[in-house]
Amino acid sequence: MKRLLVGAIGTAMVVGTPLALSTNAQAATTTGGDGASAVATPAPATNQMPAAADGLTASGVNARAAQTRTLTSQVAVRKQARGTYAYQTMIAIQGRVRAHNSADTNCDTEWCHVGATSVRLYRRIGGTSKWVLLSNRATNSTSAFVFKTRSVGTAVYKVVFRGKTISGVGTIPAAAASNTIKGSRHPHTRVYTKSGRVYMAGNVDPGWGGKRVIIQRKASKRGSFRAWNAIRTSRSGGYKLRLPAPRTGYWYYRLVVPGTAPRWAAGASGVWRTYQR
Repeated sequence: MKRLLVGAIGTAMVVGTPLALSTNAQAATTTGGDGASAVATPAPATNQMPAAADGLTASGVNARAAQTRTLTSQVAVRKQARGTYAYQTMIAIQGRVRAHNSADTNCDTEWCHVGATSVRLYRRIGGTSKWVLLSNRATNSTSAFVFKTRSVGTAVYKVVFRGKTISGVGTIPAAAASNTIKGSRHPHTRVYTKSGRVYMAGNVDPGWGGKRVIIQRKASKRGSFRAWNAIRTSRSGGYKLRLPAPRTGYWYYRLVVPGTAPRWAAGASGVWRTYQR
C-alpha cells in the first residue's frame, strides 16, 4: 500500500512582480549670495547599496569655481528584495544620502557622501492620506542608512533628508525618496500528515474571517498554477483541508489570499508537493 507524503519546496512565495523602491527626490533649488546654487535630483533604484566615491570637503573645492558652484543632493535607495511582504514580516529600507559639488574635482561628476547626518522615514498606508513618522535615524560616517519596519499592508514609504551645511562647501539641499511597497495578509500556512493523509491548515492574519481562500495546484515543478479548490475561512480566519496525492509523480500546492485594494495585495503561502510511494 502506498503512503502519502508531503515536501516543502524552497522558501515562501509571494504574488506580485518585484518592484524597485524608486527615489523621487523633492526638487528644491536655492541660490546663495555668493552665486552658488543647490538642487535635489532623483536617483535610479539599484540592487546594490548606492555608491559614494568620496566625501564632500572644503579641501577639494576650487576657490574660483566656488563662486558659481552648484550643489546637488540625492537620497538613493536600494531596490527591495521582494515584490510583496506578508503582514508583520520585516522590511529593510537601505540607502545613502549623496551629493555633487561642481566646484570639487572629486565630486563634480561622481556622487560623494555628505558625512554623518540624519534621515527620517515616513509611511502612508494605502487608502489613507496621513503621513506618519516612523523613525528619525542617524546615518553612518558615509551617509548610509538602514531602516527596519514591519509590513502593515501596502504603503508608501518616504525617506527624507533635511539638508546639511558643510563648512567651506555650502548648504546641501534637502531631498527625499519615496515609493510604494506592497503588503499582503499572512496565511500562516502549515502542511502536515496524519493517519496517512496530508492536510493544509493555517490562519489568515489580519481580518479574514468567513472569507474565501484559493488553493492552487500544478502537476510539474515548471508548470503553471491553476485554481484547484476554494474554501471559506472560519470566523477567526482559520482554514483546513486535505491535499490529495497522485498515483504517480507529484502535485504541487499553494494557498492564495485574494487582495483587497488599496491596502492589501494578493498573497500566497509557500509551495508543497504531495506524492505516494
